[in-house]
Amino acid sequence: MFVIGLWSVSFLPGCIHKSELAAEYNDSIIGLQEKIVHSIDCMDSTLNNPQLTASQLDLAMAALKVEVAHGLLALDSIGPFEKDPSLKVAAYGLFSQYEQFALGEYHELVRISKLPSDSITNSLVDTTIAIKQRINLLAKAAQDKFLFEQIEFGKKHHLEFE
Repeated sequence: MFVIGLWSVSFLPGCIHKSELAAEYNDSIIGLQEKIVHSIDCMDSTLNNPQLTASQLDLAMAALKVEVAHGLLALDSIGPFEKDPSLKVAAYGLFSQYEQFALGEYHELVRISKLPSDSITNSLVDTTIAIKQRINLLAKAAQDKFLFEQIEFGKKHHLEFE
């Protein structure tokens, strides 16, 4: 469902040490993002499996919430890169969007999934589709914003993304 802003990094001449540090900083944030996206993928797979029980849905939901909370806390601990908070702020915005999904849209999808099959109406099916479309649109917008800031960070710190 989600595309991660993974960029391979090459260094511009003359700035190797600072560029290496900037690349490591970028990679640490991307590592956190990958873990959250993996939890989102697991949540999506869980929601798409009609054989799963309510407790399995709850476990997947809890795992997503924990991973997002961990990512946000980890961002707090890493600080800005050489007094430049731009990438951290961008990541915080992206991770906050993931948190909103976990507390809002995914919570609602789990609630609907737990309903007895005889209570599922066309209206609920339409609601589920609308929620999933909303997640996709908001995720793309948040991801695009993060990618823009990531590229700007790379320019400031002499990284080339391939």
